[in-house]
Amino acid sequence: MSQFRKTKTVAANTVETNQQIASLVAVQNQIFARLLDSLEAGVSTADVAALADELALEHAVHSSLPLMNGFPAGISISVNQEITNGVPRSDKLLKDGDVVKLAFGLHHLQQAFSMQNWTVQIGAGTAIASDLLGPAHAILQESISMCRPGMLVSEIGKHLQQTCSKTGLFISELFAGHFIGEQVHMLPQVLPRSGMFEPEHILSAGCMLNLMVLAHPAKPSVKQLKDQWTVTDRNCYPSACYSHMVLITDDVPKVLTATYPLKKGSPISSR
Repeated sequence: MSQFRKTKTVAANTVETNQQIASLVAVQNQIFARLLDSLEAGVSTADVAALADELALEHAVHSSLPLMNGFPAGISISVNQEITNGVPRSDKLLKDGDVVKLAFGLHHLQQAFSMQNWTVQIGAGTAIASDLLGPAHAILQESISMCRPGMLVSEIGKHLQQTCSKTGLFISELFAGHFIGEQVHMLPQVLPRSGMFEPEHILSAGCMLNLMVLAHPAKPSVKQLKDQWTVTDRNCYPSACYSHMVLITDDVPKVLTATYPLKKGSPISSR
């Protein structure tokens, strides 16, 4: 740690907030599983968004994405070279081999929030996809054990970067994991920021991370599409995004979000 840096403990969520989040995640897990199961060749991304709206209404819950600067849908669905913030479209049909990134979250009276990102491949895969999804998921799973009281947030970020680099992947610094609670996106971000005078943040029991890995096979050339939301890679490489909501406890970290297959009809695999 730099001699210029001061330490700052990440504030814990209230017990009530964490209880509300746990209730949200229990419903979110059910909806998310249904959404992932709906990803089939021939289905439009707008069809998946319509299903999300239907399921949210059925469970009497509300998506948190529209609260994020007015995102125009209840889910983000990004396909292949689309990196994030994919706006659902009726003319965008999924096909075999597509790598699909889904983001979905809920809120309780705009006072407690949940969120998860997951990536699956539809049908037959390509070499680049099979070398990407498994390792990206494994990096996320392995990093959860670091989420304990007293751990520097920057050390988790450095660990993610170093592990990604060892697997030959590039981790995005633009869309990193973050804290979540009474707001959907709370600082600090997990990946370290530059600047010798910025404080070192320390995990405390009761705070909650949306721990995320957004991995690319090579450094992306980022471009925003005309819809002013969808972010894509000019190099046309697919990317993989996985996240879990992790509650920091006095004991082992508690993962609230569910784990899903990486490929339709296949068990989870990692390398």
